[in-house]
Amino acid sequence: MFTAILIFGLLTVLTGFVFLRKNGPVILWILLALNIISIINEQLLTEYCWHWWHIQPNVFYNLYSLIDMLVWFLVFYTVFYRVPGIRYIIFTTGIGVLCYSLAELFFIYNWSIFHSRSFLCFSGAMLLFSAVYFLNLQHKESLHNLQKDYAIWLCAAAVCFHSVFFINLLTVIDPLYWSYPNTTRIFHTFQSLAIIIHYLFICIAFISSRYRPEQIPSPRT
Repeated sequence: MFTAILIFGLLTVLTGFVFLRKNGPVILWILLALNIISIINEQLLTEYCWHWWHIQPNVFYNLYSLIDMLVWFLVFYTVFYRVPGIRYIIFTTGIGVLCYSLAELFFIYNWSIFHSRSFLCFSGAMLLFSAVYFLNLQHKESLHNLQKDYAIWLCAAAVCFHSVFFINLLTVIDPLYWSYPNTTRIFHTFQSLAIIIHYLFICIAFISSRYRPEQIPSPRT
């Protein structure tokens, strides 16, 4: 399963370089860079950090998660850029969640423990903003051109990953859950499937950006 994640991750990076090379949106280039960092983090840093530097893997998971949160709040800020009210909510939510994450890492726990509670807030925000985008499109028009709207695929990627990770984070917070047999296997199986589908939606977003109109089809108020 982890080999499949690496294959789909590399496929996403390759797709990004192929379809973004000519006038690709800046936000998608940033997302492509995030995927490259993710592969390096998963396949090298967290895998060998203890052997190389005697550093706990969660330190690198936490560092990457902060970058991940920043990029995805920026993604939704860009998606809703033409909707000032929602754009302001995304900005303030992003600042709040990042501050909560830093507080959890520096004061509540430490960097060797994954900041599951603040990341739970982040996952909830991603699901909420994705739902808002889908609802706005439903009210905006009866037939939507999926080929030209890469934002809808980014929202689909966010929903796919964070709906599973949200549930998994709840199990992490509950120590009793881990006393049941096969919980670790179930956790990693669902998480891996969510990551693979997440990568596929990101690939489609990169491809769709090739056929985008002059401006992203952001919902209006």
